[in-house]
Amino acid sequence: MLVSILLISLTFSIYVDAAVEDIESWYLDRFLKLLSFAQDDPGNYYYRFTQLPLSEVKILLTKFGPVSTSPISKITLNRHENRAEVILHKSKNSLKLMKFT
Repeated sequence: MLVSILLISLTFSIYVDAAVEDIESWYLDRFLKLLSFAQDDPGNYYYRFTQLPLSEVKILLTKFGPVSTSPISKITLNRHENRAEVILHKSKNSLKLMKFT
């Protein structure tokens, strides 16, 4: 018996447009939640960060977080925005569909 398997690859990209301050706030909130889950689990990747003072964790996040002000980072983000099938504009209290192709 011959079995044929058809694999369909779907590529769908979403770009979320948001203010830098909102992205930083969401990133910090998410990271702190991950730390709360990791605080009693030495095997958790994030456990090492629970051993640092919160002020040091925040410094690390601003240094290596999702938002960079470098020109290269801005070019990369713009390139992704131009390729996206869906563009969403996210603010603190709303989400708007800006593009759908």
